[in-house]
Amino acid sequence: MLIKAKNLVKSYKSEGVSHRIVDQVNFSMKHGEFIIVKGVSGSGKTTLLNLLAGILTPTDGEVYFEGSDITKMNDRQLSQMRNQRVSYIPQNDTLLKTLTLWDNLHLPFFLGKGGEITGDQLDEKLTELLKEFGLWDRRNAYPSELSGGEMRRALIIRAMALDPELILADEPTASLDPDTTLSVMEKFRTVSNRGIAVLLVSHQPQTYSYGDRLYEMKDGKLRPAKEHR
Repeated sequence: MLIKAKNLVKSYKSEGVSHRIVDQVNFSMKHGEFIIVKGVSGSGKTTLLNLLAGILTPTDGEVYFEGSDITKMNDRQLSQMRNQRVSYIPQNDTLLKTLTLWDNLHLPFFLGKGGEITGDQLDEKLTELLKEFGLWDRRNAYPSELSGGEMRRALIIRAMALDPELILADEPTASLDPDTTLSVMEKFRTVSNRGIAVLLVSHQPQTYSYGDRLYEMKDGKLRPAKEHR
């Protein structure tokens, strides 16, 4: 098992009242599995991804990554896991405004991500991905010069480039047109077929059929969704 959540809870207090954003979630996925989570805004989807990535600490429960409880890892261990084994695609852009797209895509490598991949291998992989995603001619552009759709594609490329074991994707197709959305989902499907697990949050019905399993997040609870394929 690649990742497993056990009785996962995340709550916060407002005016003395406790609210559960994630409520007793039990969930697991294997290497190469493609799982999609749907749900309305505020249902707890992003919080769940942050818990699975070790960005947030749960109020209760455990998260196991290949048998190790990440809730008991120190900062160095969590950083190593995220640097070399897990790629996270956030909703908001996280590219440095002072660097070109090409340099931004190389930045994780220079920060120690990517395990044993070499610089030449990364150059080759990025060139391939930029061409596949239609951004090769934009490689020298700065983030302020990229459209919302181009930014989303850039973040997807960055996540895929270093061949992680798990990709956590938060609404990766939100700013994309319908044709590009389906093209991106096909690429996630291809990545999954190569053995990389993908956990993708989406509110777009046209994306739901691409996953092996479809879940719904509602009021902090995660359950298998009824419609799929």
